[in-house]
Amino acid sequence: MTSSTQPRPHATGAAQSRLDPALVERLTAGVGTSAEPVTTRAPFTGRPLAHIPQSTSADVERAFTAARAAQREWAELSPRQRARPFTRFHDVLLARQAPGVLRTRRRQAAVFTASLRALKALRIR
Repeated sequence: MTSSTQPRPHATGAAQSRLDPALVERLTAGVGTSAEPVTTRAPFTGRPLAHIPQSTSADVERAFTAARAAQREWAELSPRQRARPFTRFHDVLLARQAPGVLRTRRRQAAVFTASLRALKALRIR
């Protein structure tokens, strides 16, 4: 058996068709980089899939400094204030659920009630 890094002619471009360039762009748009992006390739075809930004050491240092500042701000919030984005996420998730997921309002209410009980058990105010 031989191994080759060349694309196999009978391989399909299925992976390429599943990776939306607009999605990759949206997911990587906020990545602060100063290095040239790298092109990733489909393993079976060798076709380009996406251009992924690369970070330098200076980029990582800036991100670390920003994260530390954000963490200090987050720590100053009360537990109730910190819980708000997660409660909002819960509400949005239920509002946008696919048909058949958490089929009834009663089930949704039970999940929400259980979440509130868990928060109360942690004494989050």
